[in-house]
Amino acid sequence: MSGRRIRFSVSFGEAGRARSSVLLGLLLAATGAAAVLALWSPWASAGELPDEDHGISFTKNCTTPTIVGNPYMCSYRAINSPAVDTALDELTFDGISDVVHAFPADVPSGPILGQLTVASTLGGGFCEDSGGFVTTGGVGLVGSGTAPIVKCTLPGGGVTSRVTFSSFSFYNVDDNDPNPLNDTATLAWRDSCDGVSGNCSSGAQTTSAGGSSPLVTNTPTPTTTPTNTLTPTATPTNTATNTATNTATSTSTPSNTPTNTATRTATRTATPLQVTGTPTKEAGDPRGPSMALLVYGDTGKTQLVCGAVGAVGRTCVIPAQSTFSIDVKTANGPAKGFRGYQIVIQYSSNLTLVQQAGLAENRWPLCTAGFEQKSPATAARSARYIIGCKSSVKPRPFKGVLANVHFTCSQVGIGQIDIIGGSGSQVSFYDRPSISGNRIFLASDPKAPVGGGGTKQVADAVRIQCGGD
Repeated sequence: MSGRRIRFSVSFGEAGRARSSVLLGLLLAATGAAAVLALWSPWASAGELPDEDHGISFTKNCTTPTIVGNPYMCSYRAINSPAVDTALDELTFDGISDVVHAFPADVPSGPILGQLTVASTLGGGFCEDSGGFVTTGGVGLVGSGTAPIVKCTLPGGGVTSRVTFSSFSFYNVDDNDPNPLNDTATLAWRDSCDGVSGNCSSGAQTTSAGGSSPLVTNTPTPTTTPTNTLTPTATPTNTATNTATNTATSTSTPSNTPTNTATRTATRTATPLQVTGTPTKEAGDPRGPSMALLVYGDTGKTQLVCGAVGAVGRTCVIPAQSTFSIDVKTANGPAKGFRGYQIVIQYSSNLTLVQQAGLAENRWPLCTAGFEQKSPATAARSARYIIGCKSSVKPRPFKGVLANVHFTCSQVGIGQIDIIGGSGSQVSFYDRPSISGNRIFLASDPKAPVGGGGTKQVADAVRIQCGGD
């Protein structure tokens, strides 16, 4: 035990947080091993949950001005902000439609989410295509990461998350249209109601955003007529010069086209998600409560590499020597809720754990008392990182991110990150008081780790390919 360190953190309310850290050796010497288990002793029931604000932000941005006869181009963005949804809920949306207020009548787009392309994401926001894979948007083969989008998720938990779509058009401007030309887009969304309030509605909802663009007529053509008239006045040499100039201009036009096409193709095919085996859905394990892993290519969670949809042991490609992060997310949390959890993460030797300040790894909004423990690798198993949290309120359902942990790809090769399942003390579980015991163990599968070492039970696992394609 001399090589291990454990930290506890307790916070009360939003105004002030008190944190204390002690070495595990001092803790055991003073109170005995039973003190560690006391973290999971019953807490007093809390009062009713507070009333909070609920909502989503939806914006659009139309290109201005628009030339008559050209496409009316607009981009769309959905945002989950803790300043708007103060309950810190996870939000989802599965529909976008638009209406251009043209003359003599409105022109509706119909459902267009499946035709949009994801331009960027922030704070863990992501979309899924019709094959259940993380997508960069656009139309393509199912499972390629470029199939039509069917659903997008905006995580909550106090961090702003968003999804931005590239400019899109379904209407060409007519010279009889009003100037400026207006339109109204509608977002179909739902609140998961997994935050910290008691006044949430999880039903289907809509919100709208307007856009506008002034119209202009394409008039450059008459301007060039006097210039061409002057050409015969000069010597025939000028005529030949102008002819050569025009020829060069027209030649450059097709050369730009393949350049743009190649850039878009490279962007869409850069999705590093590789999935093998039988997929498990993010909606949860049908056998019971579990946990799932998401892998991001950065610590800011702007580059989703592997989602929670996929087979246990799916491969995620991370550049060598780069720092990345994982989210541990609920997957069918206990139906009657929980008041705490323990997550046991096991990771390979080519990965280095990067410690965050304090106990910032815990991301559960209801967390009031947390702990962590780091255990180095032994001859029998890989290194482990254990993190947990406890709430002072009564058990309640929650769907979302429990923890975020940072690693560095310190060596080229294939490593592995597991959420250890099964039963016992050094495993992952949810905590809920009941007459049959406090611990709810996770639905798990047997899996052989990278490099051997015997079969173990895992709730979820990813293979991290450090470097390579």
